[in-house]
Amino acid sequence: MTPCTSALAQTSAHGVLRLVVPSAPGSVLDQYARRLAPGLGRELGESVVVENRAGADGLPAIDAVARAPADGNSLLMTGINTLCITPAMYPKQRIEPLRLFTPISLIARGYPLLLAHPHTAPNSLPTLMTSTASTAAELRFASPGVRSVQHLAGRMMQERTGLRLLYVQYANQAQAMQDLMAGHTDLSIEYGSVSVPLVKAGKLKALAVLGPQRNPALPDLMTAREQGIADMEVGAWAGMVAPDGTAPARIQRLRETLHRVMQEREFVAWVTGLGSTPAPSSSQTFADVIQHDSARWARQVVAAGMVVP
Repeated sequence: MTPCTSALAQTSAHGVLRLVVPSAPGSVLDQYARRLAPGLGRELGESVVVENRAGADGLPAIDAVARAPADGNSLLMTGINTLCITPAMYPKQRIEPLRLFTPISLIARGYPLLLAHPHTAPNSLPTLMTSTASTAAELRFASPGVRSVQHLAGRMMQERTGLRLLYVQYANQAQAMQDLMAGHTDLSIEYGSVSVPLVKAGKLKALAVLGPQRNPALPDLMTAREQGIADMEVGAWAGMVAPDGTAPARIQRLRETLHRVMQEREFVAWVTGLGSTPAPSSSQTFADVIQHDSARWARQVVAAGMVVP
C-alpha cells in the first residue's frame, strides 16, 4: 500500500480513503490511481492510500470493495477486465457489477497498440501478415493473462488476420512488456499508459492502433482499419466505483472532486500524451458503459471457451 496524505487529513470526518487497484504496481489502472491520489487527498482533506490487490482476475479486489462498509472510504479503480470480463468468466461467482457497486465516474478512454520488438522487420500489420504467410512458424504473443482483454484482443486479431500465434502467459503487464523488449516474444497488445512511453523511447515498435482513430501521441501510426483490417477496435476505459449503498451525497462529492482533479493541467497532459481521452461522466453514463461492454465481452469470453466451470 502506498499512502498519499493531505495536510488536511486530520480534519476529515471520513479519515482514510482506499483506492483498491485490481492489478500490480505499474499497470494501467495503478498509474491512474497514483496520478489521481494526491489531488483527491488535497481536495477531500483525506488521507488516500493506493492498495494493490492483484491476481485471480481481479476477484480479490472486487471482493475487498464489495464487502467494505458503504461509507465511501473504499473505492475500486476499475476497467473492462475487472467489471466486464471477469464476471463473464466466473458465472458461478454471480458477480453483478451494477448490484455490487455504484459507479462514480469514468476517468479515461483509449485504444491499444499492436506492439513488436523494435528489431522486427515489418512496420505494419499487413507486412507482418505477408512476411509470415509462407512459413509455418508461430509468432509468440505476450499476454498479461489468459483472461485479460489483451488476450481476447489477440484472439480477435488471429481470427481477423490469419496470423498464427503462440500465447505466452505472464502474471501481469510489466512482465509481458519486459520479455517483449528483451526479444523473448514477438508481439503483444497494450494500452497507451504502458505502451506509448516504450514506443517513444525506441524500446518497442508499434504496428497499428486497434481503434477508430489514430493515437494523438503517435500521429503517424495508422489504425488497423486504415491498413485494411476491419473490426479490430478494442476500446477500453478506466473508472471508479464505490460499494453499493454508498450515500448519494458521498457519491456526488467524490465525483465532483474527481472531475476537478481530472481537469488539472498535469493530469490532462499525461492522459492525452498517451493518446487517451479524459472522460468525466455521470454515474448513469458509466453504468450504461459497464452494461454495454459486459454484454460485448461476455460473448467473446464464451466464444473463446474461457468460462471457468
